[in-house]
Order: sequence, then C-alpha cells, then structure tokens
Amino acid sequence: MKRLNTEWGELESLVLKDMSDGFISNLTIQRQYFPNDDDQTGAAKALMRLQDTYRLDTASIATGELPGTSKDVTISRMTAEDCFELGKVAYSDADYYHTELWMEQALKQLDGGEESSVDKVTILDYLSYSIYQQGELERALEYTRRLLKLDPSHQRANGNLKYFEYQLAKQQKVEEEESLEDKQKKEKEKREAFDKNDIPADYLPERRKYEQLCRGEGIKMVSGGLWHFE
Repeated sequence: MKRLNTEWGELESLVLKDMSDGFISNLTIQRQYFPNDDDQTGAAKALMRLQDTYRLDTASIATGELPGTSKDVTISRMTAEDCFELGKVAYSDADYYHTELWMEQALKQLDGGEESSVDKVTILDYLSYSIYQQGELERALEYTRRLLKLDPSHQRANGNLKYFEYQLAKQQKVEEEESLEDKQKKEKEKREAFDKNDIPADYLPERRKYEQLCRGEGIKMVSGGLWHFE
C-alpha cells in the first residue's frame, strides 16, 4: 500500500510525459547510419554481379534455395516487388539482360498467385521493351500482346505493338530476300564452275573415271589383263 501510494505519482508522471520529441530527435541522429538509396542500388548491382560470377539461377536466388547452403540456414524469400526493383535497377543501367531475368521472375511469382503492390501490366511493359532491346522481336511482340489483354487502352503498348509488328515484317522480308540471294549466288557459282572446267564443282572423281573408261580415254592394258588409268 505504501509503495502504491508513494510510487504511483512517479509512474503517473512518467506515463503522461510527452516522449515524442526526444524519440524523434534520437531517430534523426541515428538516421544518418541507415542505408540510403545509393546503398540499396549498390547492393542490387552487387547481387547481379554475384549471379553472373557464380552462374546462379534467378529463381534460386529469389526462393533462397542457393546451392551449397545448409538446410539449417534460413534465407528469406524475395517478393515479386523485390524482383521488380532489381529489374528496375538493371533497366536504369540499360542492362536489358538482367532486366529480363528479374522481370520474368517477378511475373512468374505473380502468375503463381502472389499478392503484390506491383502489377503485371507494369512488369510486362518493362519486360517487352527489354526483350526488344536484345533483338528478340517475336517474344517482345508476344509479351506486348499479353499486356494489352490486361489493359487494352495502354498507350505505350499500343504504339509498341504497331512498331514491333512493322519491324518484324521488315526483318522477315530481309531474311527472305537474303535467302533468295544466297540461293541464286550458289547456283551462279555452280554454273561458273561448270563452264570453267566443263564439270560441276561437286562432281565426283569416281564418276569422271567411269566416264573416261566408257570413252576409252586415258587407260592402258597391264600385266594380268587388268586396265588402269594413266
């Protein structure tokens, strides 16, 4: 009773005292030691360098199932948003290879039912462009069409769709023309070789000997009644 009577006042004073100013002041001082945006970006780039150096699969990194790690060691799984942020870091450096890897992993996790603050449309937008930058027009077109199924009014995707289709048709036309030119070139070389030597370039020596034998050219009798070419 005595303790309750004498110490209650001190406890009441402590509870009612405004501690927020001191807490905020202390937090502001400590904030300088917290990681900043540059630290986070640097860590993301370092992770991608490790991925290349040790040839780590993107899914293995994202799920924490790294080769050589003990089963007793628990490694946190990366969220779709984490993967998306890694892809954005790569994209900002025009590193479209790693952009593709991490955007695909983010999309895979969303397709698997993971809930996230990042949506498929945004991921597909980055993904289709990064694939296009690597020269894979057909895949870029495929992802763009998938994006437009989710958001038919997406302005950039609609523009990209027309551009990718145009570029793909142009590329296919060039390939067809090159194929025709190669075929014509080979036929021309074959004709020139035939005109020059009176024999085609792929003419077999055995066939030449056979034809000479039929004509009785370049052969003579040897002992034993055998014939051979001179």
